[in-house]
Amino acid sequence: IEKTPVLGICIGLQLMAEKSEEGECLGLGWIKGEVKKFDKDIIIHKPKIPHMGWNTIKIINRAELFNGINLDKGFYFIHSYYIDNLNEENIMTTTEYGNTFVSGINSLNIFAVQFHPEKSHSNGMKLLKNFSETLTKLGFEHNIFFNSELKKRLGTSFYNIALHTKGGVLLHP
Repeated sequence: IEKTPVLGICIGLQLMAEKSEEGECLGLGWIKGEVKKFDKDIIIHKPKIPHMGWNTIKIINRAELFNGINLDKGFYFIHSYYIDNLNEENIMTTTEYGNTFVSGINSLNIFAVQFHPEKSHSNGMKLLKNFSETLTKLGFEHNIFFNSELKKRLGTSFYNIALHTKGGVLLHP
């Protein structure tokens, strides 16, 4: 994993952290940080948990993944947990939902977003295309497969998207 670009989606972002309040198992530890559950007692405006629906992002750092994306349209979220206590330089985007939380991270070859690009229409497709172009620039062979082709290949429709890179496959439930 040292050099292969990886894109984590939703729980894929959370798995990259060191640990989580959700259970006793440690995360992968690829990103310094801890996954925490939204605490509805301390968030402003008392939104519903899970955070479900469309929301906008604010780009903090490393905007190339978001080139050509209409930030006013936003992305689709569905989650009750968020990553916290991470290095500032790893924060790619933030989002407001009762309070500000990190919605995108990056460290070297590791990219992850809390939202669902595969459910985010044109913005999501553009983000995946931008990630694909990043792979191309780095010399990786890749293909993006979508649900219908994955069902044929894997015999299940459980996975929404897979990004096949030389040396690995990223599947997102």
